[in-house]
Amino acid sequence: MFNLNGFDTGIKRLNQLMLFVILGLILLFIIWGLGSEVLSKFYHKTSEVTIKTTDVINSSEGKKEEMVLHLGSIERIASANTFIASIEERENKFRATYDKVNTTKRNVLFIPDSGNGTHLLFDNYGNKIVSFRPYPDNTDTNIIVCRYIKNYSADTSNKKTTMMLLKPDGSNAESIIDGMESLLKLELNKNKELSVIYFKDGKLINAKYSTTTFKPILPPAVFNLANSKLENVNADEVEE
Repeated sequence: MFNLNGFDTGIKRLNQLMLFVILGLILLFIIWGLGSEVLSKFYHKTSEVTIKTTDVINSSEGKKEEMVLHLGSIERIASANTFIASIEERENKFRATYDKVNTTKRNVLFIPDSGNGTHLLFDNYGNKIVSFRPYPDNTDTNIIVCRYIKNYSADTSNKKTTMMLLKPDGSNAESIIDGMESLLKLELNKNKELSVIYFKDGKLINAKYSTTTFKPILPPAVFNLANSKLENVNADEVEE
């Protein structure tokens, strides 16, 4: 005769065993993740360098703090015979996920094929690069557009950005727009003129810049939304 009590007991033991295995795997995963994070604090990676700096906006006044920087992605601009490498700061906290490290791009290093003239975009590590893109995005690149936040701090909103133009080899860097609140359109037309449509101080501005001189081609067209009858203007910033 089939013993129901024995069957129920077996099912309960099997459930307990499965629960024990699941909890054990979760515990091992947590230990592995925390262990790898702790080890990464002590293990010096070949692509990292530790510096002492007072450039960071959230550092205490007059106090030197360590900032760990590492080389991120390295890309090549063939038309300029130059490599560009991002220099990033790791977030100083445990990772939310164990397979990804959140970073802040602090600078860009230009490495020419000749090995001479290697230089940084900024002379400090206090800014945050929001976007950094060559135009056109191919072997005919003749200009780089960089948007960055001056004196970046993780404790503030940092909504306004500065737009900078520079040559593919990193030379002739020049800021053309300060205090940009939102970028709507960035395009390089067939005449190699850079068209920029953006918001600043509640105004919609359409400007064109020469990719040779980095100067405005014409006075920018400005539309003051405060003087219009538009009650709701929603503009989602686009990534160039």
